Amino acid sequence: RSKSKKAAAAAAPPALADPWSAVTEPSTGQTYWWNQETNETTAAGAPKPGPDFWKQVADPSGQLYWWNTQTNETTALGTPKPSTLADAGMAGVPAAPAPAGGLMGGGGMGGGLGASLASGMAMGAGMSVASRMVDGVMGPRQTEVVHRDEG
Repeated sequence: RSKSKKAAAAAAPPALADPWSAVTEPSTGQTYWWNQETNETTAAGAPKPGPDFWKQVADPSGQLYWWNTQTNETTALGTPKPSTLADAGMAGVPAAPAPAGGLMGGGGMGGGLGASLASGMAMGAGMSVASRMVDGVMGPRQTEVVHRDEG
């Protein structure tokens, strides 16, 4: 029996090491995850990513592409390996701090109420210019008011 157990253990594929390691950000104390194989990182406070389902495959001509064994998705030939993170666009990007300065977004016109006001004024000026251009091409618009049954 011990020989068969040893043979079965030797025949079993080696357990894959988890490439994700927890790292603590020294300045904030928050934890993020780092993939030692791909050098990808998650945002601070994000949950640990799951397993990597992307496998590299060669087409009949020998060109390489990636295939997701879970979703059956494939990439175009020659494209780099997709990220294993759920939202690759935010990978490694720390969360933006809340703007200081209240409604004005840091004391400038960069966000909040100030940005909304600036956007509204720009939109109004643009619509005014567009209206004048239409009047120049089509002629001025006229409104006719007809009063009926006034007596």
